[in-house]
Amino acid sequence: MAAQRGIQLRARGWLLRIAPGLVLTIAARQDSRADALLGRAGEAFAARYLRRRGARILGQRVRTPEAELDLVAQAGDQLLVIEVKTGRSRGLASLPEDLVPIAGQGPGRRLSPEQIQRLHEGARWLGRRSRGRSTVEVLLAEIFADPKGFKHRCVLRPVPASNLP
Repeated sequence: MAAQRGIQLRARGWLLRIAPGLVLTIAARQDSRADALLGRAGEAFAARYLRRRGARILGQRVRTPEAELDLVAQAGDQLLVIEVKTGRSRGLASLPEDLVPIAGQGPGRRLSPEQIQRLHEGARWLGRRSRGRSTVEVLLAEIFADPKGFKHRCVLRPVPASNLP
């Protein structure tokens, strides 16, 4: 049983790298027991989205003393710290492609003030480690997973550091 589970995990990792959209569709169709897979697929989907827009992914699930950062990417001279929130989105296929869901109504609404503070502390830690070579920006990638097909969306939003010391 343990060996079979190991094979399933390796296969899932391979499939996430090759076809994150497919895994996202499959996970979105499952019940809440597949939430961990949905989150991992959302991170892989966001990484692919960023790569296609010219960013270089430097790390996934990067641990700092302050927080675990879902994605760290380089875009030009800017270091991007990306928190990924993924949710199931029914009816997304019927919306126009250029329509951006309203902030606060997607999966990002689950981002607590404490998480925002830890993200910015982790970003500052990375900024100090880069010795000022890059500016650091914290972004939220909201992944809207369509369980009926492959019309998933990734919406990037800045995460302001409100009232942080």
